[in-house]
Amino acid sequence: MRWSVIGTGKRATLAVGAIGEANVIAVGSSVLSRAKAFAEHHNKIPHFGLRDEMAAHVNADAVYVACSNRDHASAVLTALSADKHVVCEAPLAVNAAEAELLLRFAAERSLFLMEVYTLPFCSILQSVLAEARQLGTLFRINVLTSQPKSGPLLLCHAGGAWMTSSTAFLGLVAELIPYQPTQIEVTTAPSYPRQTEYPARSDTDTTVMLRFGLDVRADLHCRVGSQDSDDVLELLLTKGRVVVNGAQPMQFPISHTLYMASLDTLPERLLCKVDTPISVMQSLFTHVEGCISQGFIESPQWPHKKTLRCAQLSDVVRTKLGLAFPCEVDE
Repeated sequence: MRWSVIGTGKRATLAVGAIGEANVIAVGSSVLSRAKAFAEHHNKIPHFGLRDEMAAHVNADAVYVACSNRDHASAVLTALSADKHVVCEAPLAVNAAEAELLLRFAAERSLFLMEVYTLPFCSILQSVLAEARQLGTLFRINVLTSQPKSGPLLLCHAGGAWMTSSTAFLGLVAELIPYQPTQIEVTTAPSYPRQTEYPARSDTDTTVMLRFGLDVRADLHCRVGSQDSDDVLELLLTKGRVVVNGAQPMQFPISHTLYMASLDTLPERLLCKVDTPISVMQSLFTHVEGCISQGFIESPQWPHKKTLRCAQLSDVVRTKLGLAFPCEVDE
């Protein structure tokens, strides 16, 4: 299958490695010099600026979108308008209204559209979740993640600690808790800057709690500018606890604030490394190409309804945070 790639960052590099350079017929960026540098590094793949985006997709079967968050929706819309199947890095759009329009447009044109959510394609993590299901009923999800004070946090790119970290967290919630939260709390409310001038940033630690009735909750703790870049996942179940710490598989740092002393007596504890990023992306693209060859317009692993559910939840949380991106604000 022939692919066109939009974006020149780490995710685009992984995608080209997973797809294979021979199957990538063009790479594009809003900054032409970046596209040229990326193309030179990857066997001189033809490159283009976004002004030539439609023409660049002509000979492609599908388009992979990994540009700035704020540009996802327009890039996806252009590819769909060219009658190309699309895989887009999360978030599909900066809000639920945009996401719903894109999903409907793809369905009307009978084109495959998928927001990238990698959990179903992490074989080791899937085995961990299978182990967790043997430990009774899930009642708590804790996620600790860190973001650097760098490019992804730029509000003008629809970044920020919440948008950058929330997609995987909300995807995990959608995967493990099949019903809507009854309450959403922001326990550490940052004061997000609203200015639209570069380089406005949202660089305050954020803690978000989702409650599902009285007994089930999911917490995201996002630290910004931390020297410790470990991402930690903790699942608390009625018969035990599962912990995944991707960067430090041998020892879990008990000092992390997501731990409650009263829960330390739970008997089961499992630590592991997750799959390598390239193996996950290879599994993802194998799945996508299989879906397209079978005429699917959405992934059974990550259907449109889950993409929309995550976008709706993100909108609610951003409202509570008082976070509106410049690209959403009318001039």
